[in-house]
Amino acid sequence: MSNKIPEATIEEILKRTDIVDLISDYLSLKQAGKDYLGLCPFHNEKTPSFSVSAEKQLYYCFGCGAGGNAVKFMMELNGTNFRETMEELGRRVGINIISTKDNQGQKSYSQLYEIMNLANAFYNTQLRKSETKSQPIEYLKQRGLDGLIAKKFQLGWAPPGWNNILEHLQEKGISDSLIDKSGLTNESRGRKFDRLRARITFPIKNRRGQVIGFGGRTLKEDKPKYLNSPETDIFHKGSTLYGIHEAASSEKFNNLIITEGYLDVISLSQAGMTNVVATLGTAITKNQFNALFRETEHLIFCFDGDQAGKNAAIKACKLGLEMLDDNRQIDYYFLEENEDPDQLIKRVGKNDFFKNTKKMQFHELLIACLKEEFKDSPSDSQNVRLIDKAKPFIKQISGNNQKRMAIKQLSRETNFDEQILYKEILQQKGTLIGSKLKKFTNKSLTERLANLVIHYPELTKFIKEKDLESLKKLVEKSKNIKIIVDIAKMSKIKPLKASDIFSYLENSNLDRKHFFVSIPLSISDAEKELTDGVSKLMEKTAYLDVTEIYKLPFETWTDEQKEIVRRFTTRNSDEPLN
Repeated sequence: MSNKIPEATIEEILKRTDIVDLISDYLSLKQAGKDYLGLCPFHNEKTPSFSVSAEKQLYYCFGCGAGGNAVKFMMELNGTNFRETMEELGRRVGINIISTKDNQGQKSYSQLYEIMNLANAFYNTQLRKSETKSQPIEYLKQRGLDGLIAKKFQLGWAPPGWNNILEHLQEKGISDSLIDKSGLTNESRGRKFDRLRARITFPIKNRRGQVIGFGGRTLKEDKPKYLNSPETDIFHKGSTLYGIHEAASSEKFNNLIITEGYLDVISLSQAGMTNVVATLGTAITKNQFNALFRETEHLIFCFDGDQAGKNAAIKACKLGLEMLDDNRQIDYYFLEENEDPDQLIKRVGKNDFFKNTKKMQFHELLIACLKEEFKDSPSDSQNVRLIDKAKPFIKQISGNNQKRMAIKQLSRETNFDEQILYKEILQQKGTLIGSKLKKFTNKSLTERLANLVIHYPELTKFIKEKDLESLKKLVEKSKNIKIIVDIAKMSKIKPLKASDIFSYLENSNLDRKHFFVSIPLSISDAEKELTDGVSKLMEKTAYLDVTEIYKLPFETWTDEQKEIVRRFTTRNSDEPLN
């Protein structure tokens, strides 16, 4: 029997593992721009040269050359084999490694989706036909929800009793081991019983509409009021957004409204605000941020007016710093104390909903929440402390114009001159960018282009097929051109991830420092640099062709060779080839 770990399981473990959090458990890391630096655990050093990239989910030491992903780090650090390492990483993120044969792992996921569908159908039926259906139906009516919205979100009812869903799944031939993995049941003192009992059920779906878990709401004020599915192989709370399937399936939207609870989403959707999702009652995570920005560039957070809502807003604000580039917008709307979106939409309706909230833009909330940390009366010394406190947060903001807006707000709050603050906070950064740009442009043309395709492999689609064929003639003469050609070929097969590029460099015995070289160019500037650079390389290819033609007697030249020479000698070149 094969002891193979399913590819789907490996991918899921790596997806849930944040390399910065992982390595931070073993050594001290300090943020340096987008990356993190620390002392390398694989060789003795006094100056940090160990770089960890949150964006690429990779590490690299500029001192000893050690590098790789989370799996490689744990294997090298602990001396464990691949399987032992995956088991350890799996335990960290709540995934049990199962020895499988062939596609058994993938089959296990499919079976879990099937179980969730069976459970959802069961709960839906119970809401319509069970002896206790009047209780949940009356509750939903009291909350102002009609039958159409209940059908849209497939609300159900887990009736009272200890083993309703358990017996239903067993009758359908589902094994006890799969029922255990589904998270639909609990076990205590050797006895299994339903997790959700006497609760309205809210199926939690992924973007494709597959049911991956459930939320349950008690009809009374029992604790806990809401109960979610536990983490399973298909349900990961920190990566999931309630209502994302329904929002994505509705009419096209320009923004997404983010709330905290199930009923907020459902009530707003019933009122015609279909572009709404929820974070399952918890503070937003980085994975949820990424999922939101895949849908839209404008996020609207709508928080309850209590302290918990304010705390959630502050965490969302700080977490979103690195993701806020100049093409994105994040706004925050706060309700009155002791009111939530579900109550407000019923009270004032869709058209007046936002008129009854307090709006704060991203930079306003950032400075306001930092200012709240100083309880003393405003003074010059307090303003100085606020500026010092705000500096690292403003530097983390991705977009330069977004940084300027934050500095403008800081200037208003402290009465310090905006231009002076700008120079103090960002001048050093600007100098650093200028230094990096100069260092980058001083490289040879082929090295610059190789660095570009390593960081932006998707740009290879702009290399014309005939140019790629011409570049192949230079592969033996330049490792950098070989990198360009190889990555272009790989990109045609599938979209490349950072780990694919890193593995390619490692397997080809190429210098992996290429991967961690900072590229001080936006993707649009990088595209222009690449296309212009390839054009210059084409001139070099033409030069080699012409050199070979000149070795032949003129009377033997073909018309094609004459045309090659004519084009080359009449070309315009504004940069020497290097």
